[in-house]
Amino acid sequence: MKTSKKKIIKWIFASAILCALIVVVSGCFGQFDFALECSKAISAAKVALNDGDTLVLDAQEIDAEFERVQSRAAGANLNDEQFANFREVLECGAGHQIYRSSSPFAKDERGVYCNTAAQNHSVKNVVYLLASGESQPELAGYCGQQNVRFFELNTDLSCSQNKATAREILQYLQSLDGNTLICDSEGATLTGYICAILQGIAGYTSYYQSVDWALSYVNLSNMALSGADIANIEANTPIAKANLTDAVSDAQFKQACLACWANMAPVFGVEPRQMKYLNPMRLAVNYLRGCGMSNDEICSLQSWLKECCD
Repeated sequence: MKTSKKKIIKWIFASAILCALIVVVSGCFGQFDFALECSKAISAAKVALNDGDTLVLDAQEIDAEFERVQSRAAGANLNDEQFANFREVLECGAGHQIYRSSSPFAKDERGVYCNTAAQNHSVKNVVYLLASGESQPELAGYCGQQNVRFFELNTDLSCSQNKATAREILQYLQSLDGNTLICDSEGATLTGYICAILQGIAGYTSYYQSVDWALSYVNLSNMALSGADIANIEANTPIAKANLTDAVSDAQFKQACLACWANMAPVFGVEPRQMKYLNPMRLAVNYLRGCGMSNDEICSLQSWLKECCD
């Protein structure tokens, strides 16, 4: 009888180890069961969130809180590149940088500063994301003289039609030589959509994605951050940006960070609150599978990003 009990205990222990190994291995290949991942998120949601009382789930409501400035004089808190909303999407090596900005073809001051920033960073390719039905802008300035390609996306980011275009954009990016700028008409959120997928595949945290998204609100609305907040943002590397939204004290900036999750959650088929807990790489991999990309294509994209960003 004692032997039988020991055997049962051994079998239970062995089964537990086997289950753990299956979870680890499947997670490594992005094939983790999302039901389990979501159940973790639900459990984690029971823990009090620092930003729980102010969390707004509606992206349009968040957008409405920020009044955009158009003139350089009105953007007195910003440097020239911040006013252009120009920055790196990923920290890549020389000659392979991927940047984002407002439209360099806009006929206003911001468009002028976008072109200057692109020229200063030797941008050679422009991937311009058009909202459905939007006309192509007239090419102008430095960027207009570079390799420009337009892609059309639906501003309803969860729209199934976007999947084929997202796949096409990601494949096209891999074919380019030289630094690339991704942009759209201001406020369309299309650039943030593609950047969030790239950052997820590259292994950046959901905090990094949300902070990157929030910086557009900072730059376009001339939001003034404290020196301590700026130091906290700049001091954190992309992979290690854990709890950055908790480290930044500005309430409006936190609200802007949450806009990323409010906008991207429907794309990935989850709730905004869950975005804080779910693995961005798994979400991106699962989404790209839904875009029709094979595992080999996804691995190729990851390898390309790794070569660019190492």
